[in-house]
Amino acid sequence: MTNNILTAVNLYQDIFSDVLTSENVLERFTCYYQTTPVPLWNTAFHNNTYYSYEDILKLNTYYKLKNIQGYFLSFDNKYQEFSIYNGSFFYLSKNSFNQDFLIKQKISVKEIKDCSEYCKYLSVLFEIDLETEKELCAMLSLKDRKYKNKNFCAYIDGVICATITITLNEFDNAYISNLAVFPEFRKKNLASLLIHFLIQEFCDKNIYTLTAKNSVLSQFSLPNLGFQNMGEINLIPLEKMNHTMQNF
Repeated sequence: MTNNILTAVNLYQDIFSDVLTSENVLERFTCYYQTTPVPLWNTAFHNNTYYSYEDILKLNTYYKLKNIQGYFLSFDNKYQEFSIYNGSFFYLSKNSFNQDFLIKQKISVKEIKDCSEYCKYLSVLFEIDLETEKELCAMLSLKDRKYKNKNFCAYIDGVICATITITLNEFDNAYISNLAVFPEFRKKNLASLLIHFLIQEFCDKNIYTLTAKNSVLSQFSLPNLGFQNMGEINLIPLEKMNHTMQNF
């Protein structure tokens, strides 16, 4: 693993550390936890540290005592067969996007300042329950933090077709999340168009994002826009790791 992926992971933690509850466990792991079952909100992060069976046992016990399904952020292929999410972090340095990107579809983009309205769209797109929707709305609404969220929706002929969030700090970095396209508008390259809009609007920022490794975004859209692949992660249920290591 290169330092690149650690840079992306540490930025992710920095962005969300003040909206997610966490504790330091065994001095080497930062364990995030929420009552809602979103894997990345309930994951043990680390800086590529060595881990043993005893570590995994204690991390699994930590989450079990909270009645939460806990996950382990993995940078390698160990236990990949149990991974619930194989993702790639991508990075675009400021003022370096591909200006030859061809736009074949016209969309209009509007910032949605009402988080409740925006999260109702996310609830449909990501099929999240009401409790998760409320918690996500609270996170996106927080004002007193060093990172600020801007939520956008895209429209074709006045009909909403996609969502995206960009999280910014006052310095150089930004993070894209909540990118989703409504089913009836998929396979029209709208995700690329929406990202293209954001990187033009915020061209003075270094932009990071995390997407599924084998997605169209990861394999084609992001590279075509000038993004660089920083490395892969896997989210692995601690319970599965614990059981496998115990029986090895």
